[in-house]
Amino acid sequence: MVLWICVNRYYKVDAGKRKESNKRGLTLFFAHAVGFVKEIWEPTIKHLLASSSDLIDEIWTWEAIQHGDSAPVNEKQLSCLYDWIDNGRDILNFFAYYIPSSPSSTPLPVHLPRVHESVSRERNDQGLSERKIVAIGHSFGGCTSALAALTNPDLFFCLILLDPVIVRPLGPGEKDDYAGDYVVGALLRRDTWKSKSEAIGLLKKIPFFSSWDPGSLEVYAECGLTGIIDEKGNELVKLKAPSLQEAVVFSSIQTQMEVYARLPTLDDKIKLRWVMPGRIDPDDLVGPPGATQQRVWLRPINSSNVRIPNAGHLIPHEAPRELADEIRDILQETEIRTKL
Repeated sequence: MVLWICVNRYYKVDAGKRKESNKRGLTLFFAHAVGFVKEIWEPTIKHLLASSSDLIDEIWTWEAIQHGDSAPVNEKQLSCLYDWIDNGRDILNFFAYYIPSSPSSTPLPVHLPRVHESVSRERNDQGLSERKIVAIGHSFGGCTSALAALTNPDLFFCLILLDPVIVRPLGPGEKDDYAGDYVVGALLRRDTWKSKSEAIGLLKKIPFFSSWDPGSLEVYAECGLTGIIDEKGNELVKLKAPSLQEAVVFSSIQTQMEVYARLPTLDDKIKLRWVMPGRIDPDDLVGPPGATQQRVWLRPINSSNVRIPNAGHLIPHEAPRELADEIRDILQETEIRTKL
């Protein structure tokens, strides 16, 4: 069975100049939360590039197999079983077998070719010699990016985790009180509208979406919806990711706990930065009260954390400008330390 991953690539027209100077810039890799699309990062990227483009060689945004454009491509192959480990594995395979060895200023083919076996072997053993990978993962994307870095730390330079779903393992007699609610919410969520404009108008009235930055909501509607024709011949728009598949992803909880248990062993050379919500909403809690304080110091060496005051769990959606500022500061700090 073949499953496809869709990615977006943002590159500089003068990327070759850095290569000529033998200076290895940063490659940013963004991984989304459950239910969202790779383009959800574009408002953040826009603000980030306005102030930090000199630090960045290339940007890639990721879409898991049942999300966004990946979902319709894989539609006939998707099942009702999914483990978050699969997304971590897919991320590793992308870096080991598919991402070009160095940034460039030229377009790439629609289907990235697999690199030569000798190249992938070298990458798995020594990392990417011409790239410094900064993985920026939100929620589900943060957990699975961390899992990938735990599995092969040589491929990663820095991890920026945005309120990742990394949860303390359940003790005897304890049960998860959140996964079931998210599963039911996904199954009951409306996924079809008459038009994108109607979708935006109605979504703005829902508390979950009302706090979003307007640019984030527009991107979500533009890139997360696709046109369909119903059984009566009416033209409608529908979410690309099926509600059932979103529920399937929410139902998987073991990997969240595995990453929590393993994170203290993350290689010290990987810079670990946590970006956490400053607004604590009861429905947004990742773990019980006090869990955030525990999570951000699971690996205290080469680690730091910050809160974005007005954002809840959906940091990229609600505060893309503030998030871009925090990422910029992290990248600038990284650049300074590299020079030292």
